[in-house]
Amino acid sequence: MLNRTARNNETGSKALHAGEPGGALFPVHPLLLAAICTGAFAVYWASSFLLDARQGTIHFGADTLDYWPLAEGGVNPRNVRLHLLTIILSLTWMALTKPLALWLELEYLHRALYALIGALGVWAALSAFAALAPRKHVAILGIVYAASLGIWYFASIEESKILSATLASLYIAIYLHQRDRWTRRGILLLTAALLAACLNEIVAGFLVIIPAADFLMRNGFDLRKGRWIFLHALTVPATLFFLEVVVNGIIAAPTENPENASHFSMFFYYLIHEYSIANLHIYLINFFFFNIAAPAPVADYMFNKWPMHPFYFEPALGNYLRFPAQTAVVVLFLFILAGTLWALWRRMLPKDVAICLIAVAAYVLLRCSFFYFIHPLEGMLFSNSASLANLLLLCIPFALSQLPRKQLLLGAFALALILCNGIFIAGKLIQ
Repeated sequence: MLNRTARNNETGSKALHAGEPGGALFPVHPLLLAAICTGAFAVYWASSFLLDARQGTIHFGADTLDYWPLAEGGVNPRNVRLHLLTIILSLTWMALTKPLALWLELEYLHRALYALIGALGVWAALSAFAALAPRKHVAILGIVYAASLGIWYFASIEESKILSATLASLYIAIYLHQRDRWTRRGILLLTAALLAACLNEIVAGFLVIIPAADFLMRNGFDLRKGRWIFLHALTVPATLFFLEVVVNGIIAAPTENPENASHFSMFFYYLIHEYSIANLHIYLINFFFFNIAAPAPVADYMFNKWPMHPFYFEPALGNYLRFPAQTAVVVLFLFILAGTLWALWRRMLPKDVAICLIAVAAYVLLRCSFFYFIHPLEGMLFSNSASLANLLLLCIPFALSQLPRKQLLLGAFALALILCNGIFIAGKLIQ
């Protein structure tokens, strides 16, 4: 038993630094890193053309129509209040790429920005996986993240959600690489990531629970040692104050519409919902399953609440068994899930890794709970910022288990996701 515990602790130490000596900057070989990220950018940008051609850019409640005018400098005051960083990046990008408008239409240049943001998110995800998983699995896990539906879809349209997902992945990657050796530079870097994430979406402040939960489980209530987390967390209310006092009403034109007059107004506007087991079911399967793999080749389901918007998946897990590509994803997912549960049951995870994953799970639970009470029918819209966290929870115990053929199973899962979600992205163009 002592030998097993010692072996697990040693494995945990190696796992938490599995990406070294490449570290956070090069989680895999530089050429492979370039190939994966460049490939992701190319796929996302090409997908934007496919989705536009089949009029598939407004699924799952996406506010694409509010963002596409940015290609020509049109700014929606609502998005200035709620997603300031997306607006700043879009306008800056269009100014920098303006000379390319001689060869490409402005809308295609604009979509390239979101594809690039998605590709940067893949790099951040690779870095996060490298901190926990054996190095030989990192590239495959990065491809799984890149091919997950919530990331792929929102990186292919003009929407703030892919920037939120990328910044969340970046925050998690920085945390994982710094958690055992915090320095002033590391804390400032993590705080900068949090500030950027909150400027784009104030609920990104939920990310603070990751280092906070991790610290409490490892050190208890040591206020002196953990004061940096308190100071770090102050970024969230400080950003909210800036957005509500400086941006709202001064930079952005005021409005009396309660849906977007301010963050507080919007919160109470959406908080009043009819909660039910049915809505909880719809929300959870969108948040945890549909966000990873499309359950059907098309999303043409319509909720009674929005009779003019047939752009959702039917909320039924059984649809995964109606189509070959989706069925393959389910079979491989169940193998991986079984391996993960077996690894947890046999206590194969080193204590340090287990604590780390519990902290990540706390973030998923907090974000999931919040948006259920805000908008239970649109789980897909808010789940992509938890995509990396969900995949860490699913795949890291599996990758650290003693099961055979892990790389083969993960590779097959990645290929199945590419096929399953690629069919959805192309939609009726290939049917």
